[in-house]
Amino acid sequence: MPIRIRPSTVATGAVRASGAPPGRSRPARRLLALALTAALVTPLGAAPSAAEPAPLVCAGVPAPGGVLDEQVVSDRRVRGGIVVPEGGSCRLHRVTVEGDVRVDPQGWLMVERSAVLGSVHVRGSMAVSRATFHGDVHVDAPDLPRVWAAYLEGGSATFLGRVHGRGAVDLYGVHVVGSFNVTAVALDMRLEDSRFDGWVNVPAAPGIGVGIRWSDLRSGLTIKRGTGHDVCGTDVAGDLVLRDVRGYVAVGAFPAGHGSCPAWGSVGPPPGHPRAGEDPPEQMRTTVGGTLRVVGDGTDLHLHHVHVAGDLLCPDRGVTAGLVTAGGTRTGGCR
Repeated sequence: MPIRIRPSTVATGAVRASGAPPGRSRPARRLLALALTAALVTPLGAAPSAAEPAPLVCAGVPAPGGVLDEQVVSDRRVRGGIVVPEGGSCRLHRVTVEGDVRVDPQGWLMVERSAVLGSVHVRGSMAVSRATFHGDVHVDAPDLPRVWAAYLEGGSATFLGRVHGRGAVDLYGVHVVGSFNVTAVALDMRLEDSRFDGWVNVPAAPGIGVGIRWSDLRSGLTIKRGTGHDVCGTDVAGDLVLRDVRGYVAVGAFPAGHGSCPAWGSVGPPPGHPRAGEDPPEQMRTTVGGTLRVVGDGTDLHLHHVHVAGDLLCPDRGVTAGLVTAGGTRTGGCR
């Protein structure tokens, strides 16, 4: 016999089957109340949530002499995260990490042929090779002592999120989809043969240089402070801003006697680069799709083989300009 629920009784949980005696409806009301409570607490089809798995501590393997050899984690999927403790040494090879990765001060991590689905926090050193990072990468160097600054190096990697923080960075052959905003400390920063979809912003500590070579910057570039910078063999789609830089800066081809645009420790573009077959110094040209702006005094600026689509705005002094073209206004020493 079909069951009919009277609308006037649903709100109070009263249910009566058609033809059932009144005295037998109380258990039915209790069952319906329990069912409604369960439906409100647990979504349909949902299983009880399990506790998040604890991170895998990758600390290294004891070796003779009281040192630690690297601990290798390979060919597996890590449901939690990875923690490399202080002084630890770890290598991930063909690993998928579902959680976050943390490298503590003086810890070392190598990520090769692997994927990290969470975020990464580097306070020690991390090297990458043929790896993909889905979350943000935070480089977090302690203020003192500088020798323990966080270090990020490697190539043939893809960063789908942001790369930001403060530390020493040496990257080649990488693709950064998000913004790149890292203050360069402890060591000169090198970004070579790489593609950056977001804006690249690099403040530099005193005495620290930034080298951006043979790269494709799809947004814009800002370099602040520091000294000894070079931007060569590179295309910048937006603006290029040099702000409060003290000392030598070269954009485009290097002046005679100042060397050439290196890559991976060698002279000239890396193998397979579109400009590899061109003759220097034209192959070292730098193009700016927006404005090239120099802000502040004290910059020893050298421009040669530079093509600017917009304005070229320079201070009155400290500019040496060779073969330079600009589609907009030219000011100061760049007239």
